[in-house]
Amino acid sequence: MLRYPAADSQRPYTPTARKGSIMLSHEPALAEQAKTWKFLELWIDPVLFPPKILMLIGDQDGTCRIFNPASDYKLVVAHSNYQAAQEWLLEDEYERVQGQLLAEAIL
Repeated sequence: MLRYPAADSQRPYTPTARKGSIMLSHEPALAEQAKTWKFLELWIDPVLFPPKILMLIGDQDGTCRIFNPASDYKLVVAHSNYQAAQEWLLEDEYERVQGQLLAEAIL
């Protein structure tokens, strides 16, 4: 269940390095990545209003990258597998929007 705080509530997003993750500060070559992605998920931070949204993109090789659409799709963090990416998001109390967008369904 999603919960929304009072309008004056703010919790700044401050990503931190975690074991098994690579923190990156530069936008990746998105054109190249468009050829290798397998699925996309949206994750939200329901504590903020409007909720902060992050995109998790899983590649065909199993790696997962998390992007911030509000910051010109800047790469936030990359993980070697889905479980590590999911744990990173859950640790920051993000919740997955139900469903996945599969590359094979739209390409």
